[in-house]
Amino acid sequence: MTFEEMLLALQNPGEEGVAPTIYDDLLLSYNDGIGAGDAKVSSLNETIMAQESEISRLKAMNYDLLISAPSGERGSNETETEPDEPESGIDDLFATKE
Repeated sequence: MTFEEMLLALQNPGEEGVAPTIYDDLLLSYNDGIGAGDAKVSSLNETIMAQESEISRLKAMNYDLLISAPSGERGSNETETEPDEPESGIDDLFATKE
């Protein structure tokens, strides 16, 4: 019998009445349900901890790669050339043209 069926038997005992061990059966069924829930929570917590550990490992690897990658400024031999025309700013947009 399931927990719900035992509760229904208590609410509606019928002509025969309830079994003499109904309370023990209810307690056993309830404890089994609680035990299964606790096991599931424990399993999920272990999974979360393993995933957090993996995330930390990946973050460390990513940081190491970021630090070891050459930046664009270090080995840059590019020479900047002077533009032929002066750069215009936002004020030039509002200036009146003659």
